[in-house]
Amino acid sequence: MNSQKSSFRFLTICLLLLGISPFFMFCEIDHGLGVSKSRIRGHLILPDMSLRPEYFEAVRVVALTKTLDAEDISLSDAVFSNSSIDLSTPRPAFDLPAPISQYEFIGAVWKKKDHAWDYTRIFGFYGFDPDSFKFEHRRIVLTEDEPIVDDIEIVCDWILVTP
Repeated sequence: MNSQKSSFRFLTICLLLLGISPFFMFCEIDHGLGVSKSRIRGHLILPDMSLRPEYFEAVRVVALTKTLDAEDISLSDAVFSNSSIDLSTPRPAFDLPAPISQYEFIGAVWKKKDHAWDYTRIFGFYGFDPDSFKFEHRRIVLTEDEPIVDDIEIVCDWILVTP
């Protein structure tokens, strides 16, 4: 009798699972944010590092979907590198994961020693000519067809770094 009950219970569970399985076949599971396949890559063009001020600690790359003179820039308009750029090489590389969008500003920001990151401290930007101290607006567009932009050079200068 016990063997009949267990067989019946097993059969009932199998039929129940078989009956509800079509509902789960069409469900989507959110796997979180995942890794962005679109990105902005390039190098920092550094000034003479022997002139590096003592209060200068680190550099990150930032991309904005709005121009710097926009009045309503918020964190949702910005993409930041999640770690500091290694400044031990003459042309440090960066690889910034960034959503498909149009970016109006790509720049490097610096961190003051013993202070929190202040993303208004600009160290250099894409389109900057330190010899003439002029800025040429250079837009970057990431699309589904072209999700990666390479060879972006962010020109940095100590004149932009003030205590």
